[in-house]
Amino acid sequence: MTDLATFDEQTVVVDFLEAQAVLSGVSIYAGEDEPPAGYKPANGAAIVFRTRGGEDDDVRAVMTASIQCKCYGATPALAMGTAHKLHAALVDAKSSKILAAERETMPMPLREPETDWPYALVFYSVMVIDQ
Repeated sequence: MTDLATFDEQTVVVDFLEAQAVLSGVSIYAGEDEPPAGYKPANGAAIVFRTRGGEDDDVRAVMTASIQCKCYGATPALAMGTAHKLHAALVDAKSSKILAAERETMPMPLREPETDWPYALVFYSVMVIDQ
């Protein structure tokens, strides 16, 4: 049985996303609400995500994490494109640590209030396993 106190589902998701060819060139940041200091959308796309809850009662998985994803791009259209790339990576997600992923909401184009950076907000449910 996996100890949930020490299990890091966000690292599992980062490792999976970084291995996906469709996300080549996209910076990925976990456990944050926005990209780190120094990031600028004009320098390239980014995905920032954090776990927002989930369930740990499915015997097939350590947990099913609900993750909030903010997909950045230099323009609103590019931000939506980043969200579509994320979906392409997760739609049939299967690995040694991810059993399945499902989009909970359609991406919604928004802007950061302080920086005016465009991003698309989307939520996924990711079934994480520990094998």
